[in-house]
Amino acid sequence: MKRWLFHLGLMALLLLLAAEPLLAGHTGFNPQRGRLLVAGDAMRDPRFAESVILLIQHNQSGSVGLVMNNRSDLTLHEFPDERAAGMRHIYFGGPVEPFNTSVLVFGQEPPGEAREILSGVYLTSLAELDRLLSQGKAVRFRVFLGYAGWAPGQLEMELAHGAWQVHSADGEFLSRDNVEQLWQHFQQSGPVISL
Repeated sequence: MKRWLFHLGLMALLLLLAAEPLLAGHTGFNPQRGRLLVAGDAMRDPRFAESVILLIQHNQSGSVGLVMNNRSDLTLHEFPDERAAGMRHIYFGGPVEPFNTSVLVFGQEPPGEAREILSGVYLTSLAELDRLLSQGKAVRFRVFLGYAGWAPGQLEMELAHGAWQVHSADGEFLSRDNVEQLWQHFQQSGPVISL
């Protein structure tokens, strides 16, 4: 009897381990800082339809991300010179705290007061961006208003329902200007397993 229960428990454990990538709703990537969430077919929230979100935090306290492909018509007038050419558009990072600003800086050299999100992508503040630009440095950056946020366990539930797919991220790719095509790129980039 004990041997039968042991084998049953072992089989259940093996099934859970084998199913873990499927439960996360992606090709084997778990959600973590520096990964992308790509809106899936089961996304029901119109605010996130066709969104691509860079996770900047994912831990037991919850998850935070920035919508990478929602450029607004708003621009940064305080950086009118050539150092900020092509980078002056403000992006809507998500519906949480819509007046909160976040800045992503792209490049291999980390800015002074910044947190690395993934290789070549750093999270910083407007004050740090202003400091970099005032030093005459050419900086590739993106400014966001608001962010997307999930309570503990909420993102995992949305992944299990197929609302999101998890993809790896590349800083050089994310820094490109043609963000309008970002979601379409991931839809055409191959099969993704999602529940």
